[in-house]
Amino acid sequence: MKKIIFMLMLALGLQHAFAQTRVGIQLGINECTTLNCKPIFQGDPTHFKFISGGYLGLAVDIPLTEKIFLQPQLDLGYEGTGRKGKETYGTKCRTKAGISLPIEVGYRIALNEKYKLSLSAGPFLQCNIGGYMYFDVKEEDGGKIHEKKDWDFYVRNDFTNHGIDYGLQGGITLHQNKFFYKARAKYTLKDGLPMNEYGHTLTLSLGMGYFF
Repeated sequence: MKKIIFMLMLALGLQHAFAQTRVGIQLGINECTTLNCKPIFQGDPTHFKFISGGYLGLAVDIPLTEKIFLQPQLDLGYEGTGRKGKETYGTKCRTKAGISLPIEVGYRIALNEKYKLSLSAGPFLQCNIGGYMYFDVKEEDGGKIHEKKDWDFYVRNDFTNHGIDYGLQGGITLHQNKFFYKARAKYTLKDGLPMNEYGHTLTLSLGMGYFF
């Protein structure tokens, strides 16, 4: 009898949550760089500059309680990172396009009748579709510079190494009725990717969205 009552309460709770679930669209710009980089060649610089990118996707808002919510997302994003300095041999710039699935849990409070503020964080899983590589090679004889630009489809060539990425994501969001404005940070836990230069990427973004 207790199990039946529990199942009924759970079903009613889920029905209430999904009845108030909202689906929306979101887009934004980002700045990405590499942290904690391991030098590939002796004497190579381990500091990187930010490269601009952006994202476009879907956001789902599922209230678990009055103040706690679950927000799965599906984003198509473009991120990049570039080296600083004049290395003898190395990569100047790498970018990647990927499909990201973050699942954030957040806490939301009402500022007034019009605005609400929320803090959220959670893991993400990303499938990198491909990337753009810009090589800058300097030869000792005459100092001639060769440039190579190439778009590589990671999934086609090596899905295990290049295709899958994962990490943590979180941020702060301002809600105005159906509109929302967010600032977030995204940090990859997997290193060894060509994009990450054997380090971890940090992506800072600003965006906005609308719940239908």
